[in-house]
Amino acid sequence: MKFPLTVLQSVQDFSPEERALLTDQILKSPRSVCANLAEAWHRRR
Repeated sequence: MKFPLTVLQSVQDFSPEERALLTDQILKSPRSVCANLAEAWHRRR
């Protein structure tokens, strides 16, 4: 639980543009992880 709070505190010092970019990447990352796992699984078959 410490890590998310540390990230939140760090991000508050960022400019609005930087926060928008990070938010976009954070929202896309779960889909990327799933896609990479599916691709790796398909290659091993």
